[in-house]
Amino acid sequence: MARPALPAKRPASAGAKSSAAAKQGKTRAGRRRGGGGDTLMLAVSGGAVLFLGIMALPVCILLLAGMAPTIVAYIVDQTPRRTLTLTVGPLNLTGTAPYCLQLWFGADTLHALGAYLTDVYIWLVMYLAAAIGWLLHLGMPLIVRLILEQSIERRKNKLLQIQKRLRAEWGDGVDGTGDTARRES
Repeated sequence: MARPALPAKRPASAGAKSSAAAKQGKTRAGRRRGGGGDTLMLAVSGGAVLFLGIMALPVCILLLAGMAPTIVAYIVDQTPRRTLTLTVGPLNLTGTAPYCLQLWFGADTLHALGAYLTDVYIWLVMYLAAAIGWLLHLGMPLIVRLILEQSIERRKNKLLQIQKRLRAEWGDGVDGTGDTARRES
């Protein structure tokens, strides 16, 4: 059975071009916005905070106060992968979790929460852990650049050694510079 012939392509009208451009703009805007993953994460986080607020209000308040740097990092971070949030958040949670657990398994009262919130060393530990996350995020590109520069320099030196060995074995014409000098003269 023979295949039917494809219809000839007609030039697109101006309206078709603008609708195609509009569709392309919508997909690009959708990528920039972050999509449904952020919405789902915010809904789950909101539900967890609501549940924790009902079940253990002092722990919830301490957790929200201690995780403020992560909340700020989430608001500030506009990259698609949210690398700042993913760096600051776990370290900030590491600094906040011991005190939340002490409050959870100890006296879970607002009076105990007041004692935790007035202790400067608790604030120092929670926010210092978050500061380490911020420093990691800000310093890592510099560290990676230095490592890559050293790697490139080692590779360059290795190739120069190979080039010297080839010149010694095959002569100066092996890299092409000797041939052009002979041709010009």
